[in-house]
Amino acid sequence: MSLKFYAVVGPMIMLFNNHFPIPLVTDLVGLRAAEAAEATAFWTLLLAIGTFGLLAGAVAAAIFAGLTWKATRSQLNGANEQLAMARKAKLEAEADNVSAWLMHDGGNLGVFVRNGNSGPVYDMNCELFFKPDDKSSTPSVPVNNWASMAVPPAVSGVEKELRFALNSDGYVFAYTDQKTGIDYNKNRQSTVLMKTDDDWKPWNGSAISTGLAVRISFRDSSGVYWRRDWDGKVTQQDLSIEKS
Repeated sequence: MSLKFYAVVGPMIMLFNNHFPIPLVTDLVGLRAAEAAEATAFWTLLLAIGTFGLLAGAVAAAIFAGLTWKATRSQLNGANEQLAMARKAKLEAEADNVSAWLMHDGGNLGVFVRNGNSGPVYDMNCELFFKPDDKSSTPSVPVNNWASMAVPPAVSGVEKELRFALNSDGYVFAYTDQKTGIDYNKNRQSTVLMKTDDDWKPWNGSAISTGLAVRISFRDSSGVYWRRDWDGKVTQQDLSIEKS
C-alpha cells in the first residue's frame, strides 16, 4: 500500500482505538477470572444461606419436637396417675365396704362388724383396745380379740350384723392384791386399767378422754389383707405381717 493510504487511514484507527480500546489477551483472562470469582462467591453465598436455613429449620424442628415431647410426657404422666388411682380405688373398693364400731346394746357394749360387699370376707380378726388416760395418744391397751373364718354379706339393719357382746363385769377391776398393791380384773389382767363402769364406753376420739376402740383385719376375695383402725383408716397389710 502507498504511504498516502497509511497517512489517511492511520489517524482514523488511532482515533477509534482511543474511544473503543481493543483488549489484550491478558485483559481477557483477568476478566474471565473475575467473572468466575464473582460467580463462585455468588453460589457460595447462596449455599451458605441455604445451609443456615437448613440449620435454623433443624433447630426449630428440635425445639418443636422437645415441646411436643414435654406435652406428650405430661399427658402420659397424667394418664398414668389416673390409671393408678383407678386401680387403687378398685383394689380398695371391697375393703372400704367392711367396717366395725362399738355401740351400747341392752346395757352391754356390742362390737358390730358389717360387710357391705356382695360376697364374704375372710380371716376376720376383731381387736378391742382401751385408752386408759390422757398420757396415751391412742387406744393401746389390748382387752380382747375375736377371730372368724368368714363374715358373710350384710342383709340390712344393724341387728343383722355380726356382733360380739361384751360385759363390763369381765373386765372392770375386781380386787387389789394386798401384798403387791396391784389391781387386777376378773381375768387377772393388770394392764387393763378400767376401774369402773364409767370406763366401759366407746372412746370419743378426744385426747383427754378414756374409752374403748375396735380395730379389725381381714382378707378380701382377691387374697389381699387389710386393716381398718379405730379412726376408720384402711391400709393394705403384708401377708407376712398378718401371719406374724
